[in-house]
Formats: sequence, structure tokens, C-alpha cells
Amino acid sequence: MKNDRIEIGEVLLVQVQRVPLKQGDAPDRYYDPSGLVRLPEIRLTPDGVVGISVDGEEVIDAHHKRHPQSRFKGVNGISVGFTAHYERMQRRYGDHLENGIAGENLVILSDIAYTAGELAGCLVFVNPDGSECRMRIYKAMAPCNEFSRFAQRATGRISPSVLKETLQDLDGGRRGFAILLAGDESGVVRTGARVYLERD
Repeated sequence: MKNDRIEIGEVLLVQVQRVPLKQGDAPDRYYDPSGLVRLPEIRLTPDGVVGISVDGEEVIDAHHKRHPQSRFKGVNGISVGFTAHYERMQRRYGDHLENGIAGENLVILSDIAYTAGELAGCLVFVNPDGSECRMRIYKAMAPCNEFSRFAQRATGRISPSVLKETLQDLDGGRRGFAILLAGDESGVVRTGARVYLERD
């Protein structure tokens, strides 16, 4: 293993969004995490994520280019979060914000709440069988109004001041990061993969 790799954690869970998590019509659109499906592995491609079930069934993520309700925008097909961010959200908003509830494809077990700048370089995912998948952080995922209301356990609209405060609190990576494959090839990430940061 390269000496310039810094271990940052382990993949706690992998998942896809079977359907978009924001449901309904504006201004009453709401966040519904029931479309999340946890799987043993996911295949990552430039077009987005495909989940693979234990039986080999493919489950296309809602941000994949081929999904019938695709939310693909070219750079939002893959996302990652950290348990340290979830711990902070749980302390502030409650235990309903369980690991992965924000919809990231990969959640990494880590004691450190990283920023995008601290993750500059290449993230190397080393699966239990030794295979690797390399990705780069693209940007912090901007929180949305719907998830902010969900964090506040609001069933309807919340005051503009509370919404603004919540959006600011969930920004900077707490809501997760968009990541891109380091190359044009597809890769696979499995639960239990070790994650390393490789500086440029």
C-alpha cells in the first residue's frame, strides 16, 4: 500500500434511492426517505450509481442518467457522507436523522467531520477482496428546504428564520458530498471497504 495514503474510515453502508426522496409539488414538496434501499454493493459509473442486491438484482439510483425519474445533472450522480456529521445532526435535531437518511450512496464510519478542503485529493475505496475504486470530492451537497423541514420534524412549512438557520447549519458537507470517479471507468464499492485519502 502506498505510504501517502491516509486511512479515514470504513464504509458503513451503501444504498440507492429507488425513487426521488423529494415528493409532491412546490411549495408543499416534502422529504420522504422511504425510497432508500440498502444493499451489499453498488456499481459506480460516470452516469451514476446502480445498486446490486444479494441476488444480483440491479437497482438504479434516482440520480442515475437512466432512471425514469432521473435527477441526474452531470455531477450529482454519486454522493458520500460521514457518521461524524450524522452524530452532530442527531445531537441537534434528534435520532430520526439516522446514518444515511440524507440519501448519500456511501456512508463512511469516521470520528472526524471532514470538510471538502480536508478531503482534497483522491478517495481510494479498498473492498474486502482487495479491489479498488478511486473517486474525488466534487463539492459539498447543498441542503434543501425539504430535508431541512424533515430535520426539524416539521409536517408543514416552518418560519423563514428557522429554515434559514437550518439550511446554514446543514451546509458545508454536513448534508454530504458529491463525488466523481477519478477516471472514466466504472468501479464497485462494497460494505466494509476501507477508505483512504491519497494526496495529490
